[in-house]
Amino acid sequence: MYPVGAGGIAEAVTKMAMGNRLGAEINMIPTSCTAQGWHRNVSNTVSDLFTPLYGAIIVETELQLEAESGFVNGTVMKIGFVQNVAELTLTLDGYSHLPQVKVTLAEAEKAWESKLAGVFPTVSGKNIQQPLPDFALAVHPSLIEKRKNPVFCITAATPRVLIPVFPGTNCEYDMARAFTLAGAKTKTLVFRNNTQEALADSLAQLRKELQQTQIFALAGGFSAGDEPDGSGKFIANVLREARIAEEIIALLEKRDGLVLGICNGFQALIKTGLIPFGKIMEPAEDMPTLTFNTIGRHISRIVRTRMVSAISPWAQHPSVIDRRIHIIPVSHGEGRIVVSNSLAEDLFKRGQVFSQYVDEKGIPAVAEPDNPNGSLFAIEGLTSPDGRVLGKMGHSERAIGTGMNGSSGDLLKNVAMDPVTNQNENSCENIFAAGVSYFK
Repeated sequence: MYPVGAGGIAEAVTKMAMGNRLGAEINMIPTSCTAQGWHRNVSNTVSDLFTPLYGAIIVETELQLEAESGFVNGTVMKIGFVQNVAELTLTLDGYSHLPQVKVTLAEAEKAWESKLAGVFPTVSGKNIQQPLPDFALAVHPSLIEKRKNPVFCITAATPRVLIPVFPGTNCEYDMARAFTLAGAKTKTLVFRNNTQEALADSLAQLRKELQQTQIFALAGGFSAGDEPDGSGKFIANVLREARIAEEIIALLEKRDGLVLGICNGFQALIKTGLIPFGKIMEPAEDMPTLTFNTIGRHISRIVRTRMVSAISPWAQHPSVIDRRIHIIPVSHGEGRIVVSNSLAEDLFKRGQVFSQYVDEKGIPAVAEPDNPNGSLFAIEGLTSPDGRVLGKMGHSERAIGTGMNGSSGDLLKNVAMDPVTNQNENSCENIFAAGVSYFK
């Protein structure tokens, strides 16, 4: 369903078609509605397609609307149908004065995006890194071995997951839901900093909760508004606070716990050194970092990734080591991983590169839009040396459902189609179930 706005039926149907990657044919133009139902004028013209019909909704359905859908008679009008050809067609039966009009979806997209391309380009055109070295094209032996022998632990454990909510965090609900569906006991802790007393109390609460936690998870968002030069610096400073840092290290080194950071959380983990070094460190020039996207603005889209390594507990799930291309939402303004060649080679060899951005053929991508932020070596996710700390830019939590292995047939529906039967692409990367199953 899509509401008709200022651009009329033409705008609504065009956006639906571009989003679904399916064509549409319009053969009826309703132009008014009264208490008796929808009507059309005998003198329909193409301009009627662009008449704002506020309150009207375009519905795409297999039902025979009035007969099967339960709509009140006269409140709906069939205006056309979906077609497999990637084009928009206007065919008005009975209107010989209107020629058939065809516009391909490619033409429609170009017209839509080019209008503001000078201000908001779809790609930056910057040559980031071409070509990739051999070490960034291979997968780690651990992934090859795991796919040969895909044995996973089935557990009834209910580990405690702590998700702190910092000023600007906005993905805590999705992350908590994903962990809860995987069987964990989740707790969100709102970190308050509006007064000195609130800050001190929040630090004390965070420390106390960390002592009872098996999984420490940092959700995405816009920490402190991501300004200035945000990239999770506020969160990183909290993690460096002596008492908090002590508990995080105790969680990892004494209690065999796990740490996860997605998007803003990943930014914080890499700023502290937990990724890729597995310990909290002061900033240094030779440390990798996350910085502004090469396009110079926030991006929000669906991307393709591939798994590179399976050394991490976060990879121990059928949906994660899945050979198919992974379809994942991303939404960030500072997601470009910058790392030296020598360190990158070491990370690939040690299996610390968790995942990479790829093109539609599954080949690691160096350019936008396949590599949405311009990350060097196409890196999307990284781990600590032992794999127990994972950071990634893609929002895996946004595609978790209640189907097989945590998949959903309703989320990303028109992008990845059926996540179970699609032979080429997988929209479920259930790192959350993998993390929960680590606690036997």
